[in-house]
Amino acid sequence: MPEPIRLQALATEVEASAAARTITGRITVFNTLAASHGLTILSGALQPREPYRRVKLLRDHDMSQPLGYMTEFTQGEDDATATFYLPEGPDGDRALAEAQSGLRDGLSVGFMPTDFEFDDDWNLTVKAAELYETSLCAIPAFQDAQVESVAAAVAFAKKQKELTMPETPTAPAAPAAAPAAPTALATPAAPVTLSTPAAPRSWRMELRQRIAEAGSVQLALDPIIQADVFDEVTVPEFVGQLWAGRSYFQRYAPLVSKGTLTSQNMTGWRWVQTPQVGDYAGNLTEVPTNVVTAESVNFGAARVASGHKVDRIHVDMPNPAFWESFYKERADNYARLMDGKVLTHLTTAANYTAVVNATTDPWEKIVIGAQNVLEFAVPDFALVGADLYRQLALTTEVDKLAFLNASLGLEEGSLNGFRIVGAPASQASLNGKVIVGASASTTLYELPGGPIRVDALDVANGGIDAGLFGYYALFTSDKRGIVSVAAA
Repeated sequence: MPEPIRLQALATEVEASAAARTITGRITVFNTLAASHGLTILSGALQPREPYRRVKLLRDHDMSQPLGYMTEFTQGEDDATATFYLPEGPDGDRALAEAQSGLRDGLSVGFMPTDFEFDDDWNLTVKAAELYETSLCAIPAFQDAQVESVAAAVAFAKKQKELTMPETPTAPAAPAAAPAAPTALATPAAPVTLSTPAAPRSWRMELRQRIAEAGSVQLALDPIIQADVFDEVTVPEFVGQLWAGRSYFQRYAPLVSKGTLTSQNMTGWRWVQTPQVGDYAGNLTEVPTNVVTAESVNFGAARVASGHKVDRIHVDMPNPAFWESFYKERADNYARLMDGKVLTHLTTAANYTAVVNATTDPWEKIVIGAQNVLEFAVPDFALVGADLYRQLALTTEVDKLAFLNASLGLEEGSLNGFRIVGAPASQASLNGKVIVGASASTTLYELPGGPIRVDALDVANGGIDAGLFGYYALFTSDKRGIVSVAAA
């Protein structure tokens, strides 16, 4: 959209209070023509956004450097004054100190005209405008770069007058009784750029229509496009790792051990045949021995990602609640995704040992699975189909728990550390099935701290690319450590 017109006026009575953390002063004058730029603001023209705290105090009109917000606003016949509160912090402390010392004691308003007109000499009169920011500045003056766009448009339109004035004589004008009232502009619409008319047209109608449609005037500029420059020089900003404040509670990822992922490819080894010990008769007879073998194991990391393109206005003038929720929901979804990955891995046939048993008693299935795992490792979890889990939740037979404690053969003689987790009700394929395992047999490898958040600037489209990148690997070292008990 076009740049809003900005006016700076010296705040001769600016007051800065470090104790109250406020700055008060005159932010502009009314009914005074800036002859060099042809601009006048009428009394009562400025209408601040409601509530006042939506009018921000900035440093030099830089939206990325907010210092505080408006708390009071008054305007009279001659000028407008305002008070701004500066919250505690290095930026606010510095601003108060600079204002008190006179180093940066000017105030400059930023507004968007909503009702304005030109007189016959092309002086712009602002009758109403939305005040959305005020800035602390060192040397108050008109913002030449902004006002010159209007002045340049006026000069261009005057040139068009010479080219488009009709050559046929016009009727004599009636005697002038009084100067004609300035023509009011129409309601602002979509932004446009001023260009040479394709056909003869009233130069005044051309300019006024363009300004009315745009809210201000822009001249066409030669674009510096993404492919020419920014694809080569733009570097994504690394803003840290995202893994905090999630509300989703993982149920299945905690069933396996955790490892740190530091490479795309991972290599390990495992025993094929372990060293064996046997009876020995002694007396210089040959000692027992066996062939010992091992094998290497290679597996790679998988990727997950998320990306969204957002108009940068929502970053320049953000809604903090939205962004807080956006990042939180994305972290929650990552946690949910990893939980699902672990569930799928544990219930895939290639990763467990299958035991067939037709019993429908969930406790019996857990015992059968635990007994089979105990041949190799100490079981510490059971994943139970949703239908069987409902039976477990409704049981009142505490003797079965005591029997299970004894059957597991744990050193502590109890179920401390043994987890029983129900499968999702939506996973009907797991109904009637119990998977008992030792967490050490399967490892989930992730980046230390979780996924990486990257936000990159898209200059060509005026956007922000909000991205998240994660990497993980799941591997079962020995499927004897996971046993599935089902009817078939």
